[in-house]
Amino acid sequence: TISHNTLQVDDTRSSPGGRVELFAIAPPVRVIDVSSTTAYEGLEAYRRTVTLVDISETDSYVLDVFRARGGTNHRLSYHGPAETARVEGIDLVGRSTGTFAGPDVAFATLGEERDDPHRSSGFTYLYDIARSAGPIDTTYTVDWTCEDKRGRIVEGKEPHLRLHALTSCDEVALASGDPPQNRPNAPRRYRYLIQSRLGEDMQSQFITVLEPYDRDPIIDRVRALDVEHNADPNAVAAVAVELMNGTTDILISCEEPTAVTVEGGITFEGRFGMVRSE
Repeated sequence: TISHNTLQVDDTRSSPGGRVELFAIAPPVRVIDVSSTTAYEGLEAYRRTVTLVDISETDSYVLDVFRARGGTNHRLSYHGPAETARVEGIDLVGRSTGTFAGPDVAFATLGEERDDPHRSSGFTYLYDIARSAGPIDTTYTVDWTCEDKRGRIVEGKEPHLRLHALTSCDEVALASGDPPQNRPNAPRRYRYLIQSRLGEDMQSQFITVLEPYDRDPIIDRVRALDVEHNADPNAVAAVAVELMNGTTDILISCEEPTAVTVEGGITFEGRFGMVRSE
């Protein structure tokens, strides 16, 4: 599970199965909300809302809200299409030995997990670690410049994927992981971002904006907005996406239909809403 762009709980892999709670197309917005009761035993919630927002005929961005309640150690993993990643807004400290499992744990060892490798954390397959020195409670970005391993990038283009992270975490880390090498021109490795919220009976709402762009960014700034409501604290997210063209999108994501008042005076009741000002 840690090798995919998803949330790992209890430092072990998830099980398949899920239910579509919402699917809506209302250009410039397309949204899907999926929950699972089988991903991990004993969780009260394991649910993801992903929204594609168009800003022109050629450019879009994605809002990803992943909610989980219960279990230990919630870790959201993302990797981009490159061996390296540029981080802005926070400092990470690198080390050259060991793996994500620890500085003294060798690559590809399973240890006590050997009896059931399919339930393993996968941490020993992640190496070249750079970690935050402590908790992170500020917004930051991670930018991957796409590497053309198969001759698919048009000459003169320089596609990027930039991730805007808005979630307070106990630890943020970068790590390298190797994809299967059984295909011609397969990438040698990918650079992963792992956001960790650590503890027992965890309650998390990970908020992420994904920005694909060519050479010049399309997003100026992303920020979480204060919101008043009577639901669970992790059931509502409100985000302002300020675009380079001067447009600002206010995105509101609610786990269930909820009446909310958003910073700036916007009132809303429903599952998902967007207000665009130009």
